Amino acid sequence: MNLLDKVAKELNLTSKSIIQSPFPEYTVPGISEWIGGIISGIVGMAMIFLILMVLLKLGK
Repeated sequence: MNLLDKVAKELNLTSKSIIQSPFPEYTVPGISEWIGGIISGIVGMAMIFLILMVLLKLGK
């Protein structure tokens, strides 16, 4: 159990999520764990890149 899980348990936040994740636990259902981690990392980086590009366009 990592620190984040321990704190969530102490604060009784383990019963349900606030939001649903597209990649829970950084995995993709139906794909091996390490490939799912790579895919979720790439998708996450692409989302951050797109958000930053939109913010840069809005700032001009």
